[in-house]
Amino acid sequence: MSGSETIEALRDAIWNTREASERDRRLAPVVVEQIRKTGLARSSLPRGAGGLAQAPPDTLALYETLARADASAPWILFNNALVCLFARFMGAQLRSEIFADSSQLHAQSTRPSAWVRDDGDAQVVSGRWTLVSGCELAEWMMLLCRSDGKDDETRFVVVHRSEVGILDTWESGGLRGTGSHDVVADELRVPAYRALDLERRGDAGEALEHVPAVSTVAAFFASIALGVAQGAVDALSELARAEGEGRPPGPAALVVALHSSRLAALRQHLRSALEATWARALAGAPASPEAIGAVYGAVHVVCEDAEAAVDAVYRAAGTRALYNARPFDRARRDLHAMRQHVIARSMWAEDAGRVHLGGSPEQPLYAL
Repeated sequence: MSGSETIEALRDAIWNTREASERDRRLAPVVVEQIRKTGLARSSLPRGAGGLAQAPPDTLALYETLARADASAPWILFNNALVCLFARFMGAQLRSEIFADSSQLHAQSTRPSAWVRDDGDAQVVSGRWTLVSGCELAEWMMLLCRSDGKDDETRFVVVHRSEVGILDTWESGGLRGTGSHDVVADELRVPAYRALDLERRGDAGEALEHVPAVSTVAAFFASIALGVAQGAVDALSELARAEGEGRPPGPAALVVALHSSRLAALRQHLRSALEATWARALAGAPASPEAIGAVYGAVHVVCEDAEAAVDAVYRAAGTRALYNARPFDRARRDLHAMRQHVIARSMWAEDAGRVHLGGSPEQPLYAL
């Protein structure tokens, strides 16, 4: 099966089981099985660590295609992508341990709501993380902690699922299939080598180890938003054709025309911005702050316009948007839930503006 056929098969499985994923608040088993089998969660992992090492601009299409069926599945892949891109900050022992089995999945939290302290050759972790998407599916989790006694110092620690507790808290409107429950640890001793060192760089020298990780993941996030919005526009178009008998109603026709054009333009803009940072990575060089800012700017505009598109589609669909059998309400719920994520905040675009105006970014992860 070719790469495109693999993605199409996964997309069809996501579409056919979307009601089950919504009901059970986790991805349907057949979808999880296909994700594990294809290794698509490792698209952004360097080959030296056992990944597919896919070029980030090409990965955009993967996320968008799947999001047109349902946002929860690419959301799980997106959360795995950060762990994969952060492999550069892991020592050889940790990389070999958590990436040894290509069928395994990962989860992560960038919320430093727990604490870690050093204790000899180990580190002791205690606390609770919310919104850990895919935690029930993951064998390994990369969790951000605050250093004990140092509120301004944080550290990522990797734990095995068997070492922590999972609290069933994910009762949500949007992204219901992501299983974003809470994770808890109580005086958990973790080997010291399972901490990430954000000052180090990978050993293999592959291009994926040179891309700015956070802005690249932000672009993946935006591609999911594009997919949700495009799926909603496509559904409205099909509805208008079916009910218009060759003469689709004016409001629906205008919404389809305007937002199809806007999404197409933003799709190309996002890809072009990401291609610029990828070109530098292929040359073994870091991306400039301006090029990174262009990605953040594109992400922000995509998120705003995608949200506007699903809201416009919902209004144009009228009472037909109320029924679960149609995707309009779910698209709106998913997009609004996505906009609560830290990646969707305006602070990244504000930093991009500061750089564009000759200043420096304020976010410490801006170029990481």
